[in-house]
Amino acid sequence: MSSLKSLDLSNQMLENISQNAFLGLRSLLTLDLSHNNLYKLEDGVFNGLHSLRSLDLSNNFLSIISPRVFNGLTSLQVLATDEFKFCCLVNPSIQCSPEPDEFSSCEDLMSNIVLRFCIWVLGVIALIGNVLVLIWRVKLRATNRVHSFLISNLALGDLLMGVYLMIIACVDFYYRGVYIIYDNNWKKSNLCKLAGFLSTLSSESSVFTLTVITLDRFITIIFPFRINRMKLSQTVAIMLFIWFLCICIAGIPLLNIDYFDNFYGRSGVCLALHITHHRPNGWEYSVFVYLVLNLTSLALIAVAYIWMFLFAHSSRRAARSVDVGKTDSTMARRIMIIVFTDFFCWMPIIILGLCSLHGIKIPSQVYAWVAVFILPLNAALNPVIYTLSTPLFLGGAKRNMFNFHASFLHSETQRSSLGSYSCQNNEAKNRFQRAFILDTSPPHNKRNSKRFKDRNKTKFNENELTSESNSKNSRLEESHRLSARFGRTKLSSKQESPKLIVTADPCTSRAKNSQHPDSNLELKIRSRE
Repeated sequence: MSSLKSLDLSNQMLENISQNAFLGLRSLLTLDLSHNNLYKLEDGVFNGLHSLRSLDLSNNFLSIISPRVFNGLTSLQVLATDEFKFCCLVNPSIQCSPEPDEFSSCEDLMSNIVLRFCIWVLGVIALIGNVLVLIWRVKLRATNRVHSFLISNLALGDLLMGVYLMIIACVDFYYRGVYIIYDNNWKKSNLCKLAGFLSTLSSESSVFTLTVITLDRFITIIFPFRINRMKLSQTVAIMLFIWFLCICIAGIPLLNIDYFDNFYGRSGVCLALHITHHRPNGWEYSVFVYLVLNLTSLALIAVAYIWMFLFAHSSRRAARSVDVGKTDSTMARRIMIIVFTDFFCWMPIIILGLCSLHGIKIPSQVYAWVAVFILPLNAALNPVIYTLSTPLFLGGAKRNMFNFHASFLHSETQRSSLGSYSCQNNEAKNRFQRAFILDTSPPHNKRNSKRFKDRNKTKFNENELTSESNSKNSRLEESHRLSARFGRTKLSSKQESPKLIVTADPCTSRAKNSQHPDSNLELKIRSRE
């Protein structure tokens, strides 16, 4: 037995292996324990196998395994298991299967720091941006209620993608450093299933809503008189059907059907996206949803927008519009942005999916970037393209900012005007200011009212001016000159003359020693009825 080189114990219905079971097999190079019912491996099971190079533990039910069970296998080169977490117990130089998924490592759900940053950024933008769009569309009394309703549905679908991203980001943060211990539990959890459901629901509802928006614009521009535009009631019925269809598409894999065995738990990010060379259960369904349906919708969107642009361009040329160049360039840029972002987010997924169907192996890092960055990118860009960058939203935002700024300045002005008459604010406010309060008492009849309004330079009688200050300075002389200038006014006998009263500011006693020449007196011209 000590010279035995290979031992095959596969398909033996083994459930447990005791400690030191292989003690004495010093020359054993290959050990096959696959296709058994093993559920536990304790310390010391592989004691004495110092020469072992290949160990196969696949197709078992291992759930309890000691972290030090492989410590004595100093010559091990190949290890086959059912879960990647067992590979984290051996040296990284050992060839271990299965390979880790495209996102996770032995420590973290999101092993790539850049991807981890991107998922947080896109999640926050998708949440905030689409919430702003929904609030704006609810408050906006749009003339085109159909278009506004469609944009609101698009924002709702993209908002679900933001929720999905935040779930993955929070789980990654929660399991940071110890993820591999909980890898299997996480992939089979209800939260992972919910995340996958939200991802699929958001993706499909957004694509279908974009298709309906495109068809609505296409009918309006190409067939304005032949085909009636969609009414709001018709649009509501269409969108209800789309949401029902998308819920069915995303919810069918959650049913307890063997064909959809752990459909959303195949990767740590709970995506059902199939762009790899593997053929797990339900891969045909994933190809149909993400490739066939989405490719058809994107083709319709691209053809419709190109047709609309060509039609609008030819119509303006025929009308010889002077603004043809400017208008066409503006429309071309907007259509280019819409089509480009849709294709940028979905065509890489479709191309990689087609490549995987032909057996081309996709690098794991490419799959990770496509699934975590490119797929959710549309959810963050759609609010900007369809709402946040439109002149209507920008104009409303500017008006709101202006109103806020004006109200802030008004409150500050009131505060400063109230504080300017207080002697306790600071020494600079001890300077005296002039305040003119003109009498605005109404005239007694219409004739006098007309005379009162026609006189643009109303003057007041100098004899009505009284002074309560004894200071003889430049400010007092100026007040006398002002009074003399307005002294030739003739008012109706039935009118009360406005009266100017010169009073000393209560702060003058404190300001007499001020070095500023204007700090000796304050004139207050107040009206008396």
